[in-house]
Amino acid sequence: IKDSYPTITEWAKILDKFSDYHVPQKYVSLGQKLAEDLLAKEKYPQEYLLHGDLHHENILNSHNNEWVSIDPKGVIGNLAYEIGAFMRNPVHELVIQPNLEQILGNRINKFSELLSLDRQLLVKYSYLATLLGVIWSFEDKGDCWQDWLKLLPIFESMLQMGAK
Repeated sequence: IKDSYPTITEWAKILDKFSDYHVPQKYVSLGQKLAEDLLAKEKYPQEYLLHGDLHHENILNSHNNEWVSIDPKGVIGNLAYEIGAFMRNPVHELVIQPNLEQILGNRINKFSELLSLDRQLLVKYSYLATLLGVIWSFEDKGDCWQDWLKLLPIFESMLQMGAK
């Protein structure tokens, strides 16, 4: 099964070749550093088959009152990567909130508690997943990349606060 799906490591290779003035190089450089650390197999050997784009629009309540996820990307990686899509969506509504930093912080704290995962690990993966989303949306001429770009300095600030 592992050979049937891409890995987050493969997805992150786009960081090594992406360059466009619309996305500040400092964000890409930080993403590369985080990816190098997060994707080191000896440091984080446990991997799972993940949905890869699990967020509010991809979770539906069926007519049998059961929750169903749709539109899976299918990717192999650390469980912490999975919350990245939740963190950055619904993007257009999210970025106009006056307490955006607090909302993101509350989401990180709640996921950390519910999943028993390290808070900083979740912030790192949220940054990486958001940066990948920015690049993919930009390359696809999508409408989300500019709003997702606004989240990166907030995640960067969370990373710096956690390092103190």
